Amino acid sequence: MLFRSESGSERILKLYGKEYSTREIRDTVNLLRKTGIEVGSFFMVGHPEETQEDFEQTSRLIRSIELDYATIGRTVPYPGTEFFDRYRDQLDFSLFPYRNEWKDADRTRQLLAWEKRFMREMYLRPTYVARNAWRLIKNARTTVKSGWAMLPFLFGNGAAESARNEFI
Repeated sequence: MLFRSESGSERILKLYGKEYSTREIRDTVNLLRKTGIEVGSFFMVGHPEETQEDFEQTSRLIRSIELDYATIGRTVPYPGTEFFDRYRDQLDFSLFPYRNEWKDADRTRQLLAWEKRFMREMYLRPTYVARNAWRLIKNARTTVKSGWAMLPFLFGNGAAESARNEFI
């Protein structure tokens, strides 16, 4: 079962207009796990008003729930949405060639660091590896292929952005 958690920060969930809380995210994951259903979730980073503390709250949520799979993506405001209109002045946007990125290079570097940390905290936790050891061994080919693709992203330096695009 895959669902969109999006953030571990109540404030950011409200800014995205979500009508659920982090408590409901935890309760849903716990209920699904009790019934034996594998649980995956999608998180986002990069809301223009997201702070380090908001990210820390998301990080704590990830560590506190037992997800089988999770991924993270950057917030991308799309034309025609209220979100895009609100933050248009902060975007480097064009249709030809297509580009939709935040203008602030320091913010982009921060988002990359948050993505890397998310992936390390999700997939390199000893509890995650121990809980999923049999599945990782049983699917050794996929595990090695995925791990090999993830390494440059997680531990690379200058090429981290291109490794991110390859992996994500």
